[in-house]
Amino acid sequence: MLNCRLLLRPSLLVGQNLKVNSLSQLNKRLLSTNQFKAGNNNIKNNNIGSIFNLFFNNLKQNITKNLTKANSNINHKKDSILKSSFLLSPFKNNNNIKSKSFNFLSNRSYATHNELRSRLQKRRRQEMMGPLLKPLIFTVVFTVGTFLLSPLLFNYTPLSYFKTHKTHLMYTIMALNAVVFGLWRLAPSVNTLYPYLYKFFVLSHNPTTIRTQWSLLLSSFSHQEFFHFLVNMGCFYSFSMTMINVLGVDNFTSLYLSSGVISSFASLAFSSLTSIGLYGSSVGASGAISAVFASFSVLFPKAGVSFFVFPIPGGAQTALLLFTAYNLAGCILKWGTFDYAAHLGGTVVGVLYGYYLANKVKKNRQRVRYI
Repeated sequence: MLNCRLLLRPSLLVGQNLKVNSLSQLNKRLLSTNQFKAGNNNIKNNNIGSIFNLFFNNLKQNITKNLTKANSNINHKKDSILKSSFLLSPFKNNNNIKSKSFNFLSNRSYATHNELRSRLQKRRRQEMMGPLLKPLIFTVVFTVGTFLLSPLLFNYTPLSYFKTHKTHLMYTIMALNAVVFGLWRLAPSVNTLYPYLYKFFVLSHNPTTIRTQWSLLLSSFSHQEFFHFLVNMGCFYSFSMTMINVLGVDNFTSLYLSSGVISSFASLAFSSLTSIGLYGSSVGASGAISAVFASFSVLFPKAGVSFFVFPIPGGAQTALLLFTAYNLAGCILKWGTFDYAAHLGGTVVGVLYGYYLANKVKKNRQRVRYI
């Protein structure tokens, strides 16, 4: 690699044969060369102007010669950080040197810290796209299957009992959450429970460590802390009965189960693609409950909603906007320990489902009006 200081040394640019200590030595040195014999008559008159003209002519030739040589050396050194545009002759009559663009930064052989981090994140995202394929397939198949099979199950199996006892469906879902919570409480005294609980009822944020795809569904029935369980079940109780009456037991079950799986996949994809919480895990019914709440807010935007005991001005639609903004901020700012991506995934499902039902009801009313 060429060193810039070496190329700028006066001895290289001017030439060793032009080192002089006085004007007389310069005169003698110039007289001894064959290049300036034609100017001997002018130099004999000790014309200072002629001497300087000859000096600069010789300087010009030596600079051009050395620059041409240096440029040819640089062309053979592909790893040099300098380009030949640094070494262009300033004289227009020099046609031997080909100019090149000033793009030495693009040929750097090193990377900055930000570039290295960006490359690692890109490689990690590419590595995670493969393991995300199985959870994605499971999510799509389960969602479509639940949507198609729920009406059949509630019409032609013992599950038809819930069509005449709708409140029992709500209590059954709450009971399933309570059973799994009880298993977590029982696990310290029964060590054999831990492997099964962590395999089926905990969602790993790293798709390469997921032992079964059913954890995307079953983790939405799992709570390890009593306060977490209490808050989620309280929210579920507040909105589920209204939504069961509006949607029916089959559609409500399809919405609840599908949103639980989709919210789990949203959490998994967000952690894999952004490397945020990649080595963590999550549990809870928050994603499915977010879908139920979002559908409720779309269908009943002016309904009164309270945060614990404090009423929210504007009703359900304002509460939904605040809830969505809070989760978006949580994903961006990475605060707290909540699974904001799962909340957003459930919210999106609930909003889409709510608008789908609203349009369906609107079309039915128009059809009835025309009849």
